[in-house]
Amino acid sequence: MMLSRRSESSVLRLRTSPGTARISLRRGVVRTEKFLCAVAAGGFILKKEWAIESAKAGKLLPEEKYALKDPGNKHGVDLQASLERARAGKLFAGKTFYVSGKSVAASIPLLRNVVGVAGGQLNQVQKLTQRIIGGGPERYAVSSADDVSVWRQLSEGGMPVYSVELIIAGTLHQEFDLEKYALPPVESE
Repeated sequence: MMLSRRSESSVLRLRTSPGTARISLRRGVVRTEKFLCAVAAGGFILKKEWAIESAKAGKLLPEEKYALKDPGNKHGVDLQASLERARAGKLFAGKTFYVSGKSVAASIPLLRNVVGVAGGQLNQVQKLTQRIIGGGPERYAVSSADDVSVWRQLSEGGMPVYSVELIIAGTLHQEFDLEKYALPPVESE
């Protein structure tokens, strides 16, 4: 559930599109579209008790006391540090991601939304080529090791290709780590 505070009123409105809400209620750190968009937006990610106690009080309570803390999460995310980095600036501002491959095709709507909230653009292409990636600044090729046929030419030409974790884990941690998420290069035949 996502909520936003209306200026000068204690009315809560339900938001259905990820990234548009200022407040998101969650139980823990997860890798869902709504959670990733909430992190990318740098909003408040709160425990559900905030909504329950706000309703009891008849007003919106301060968010800070109800901030979600999930130190033992399986993703190794320091959520509050990630949110602070997101509030300081959009992680993918000025960046364009070109995504290709059958094994990542189902993730493209999620990836597009997350990248958009984080200030970037994402385009789906049939094949990743040097012409596409080299055609402008801040362009990144994203695929998977299973789909080497769509990016072999790019890799053989010395251009890096990254896994979708560059976007997903990068958003969770609010870090843009190209080395960590680069796919192994393909050797020329």
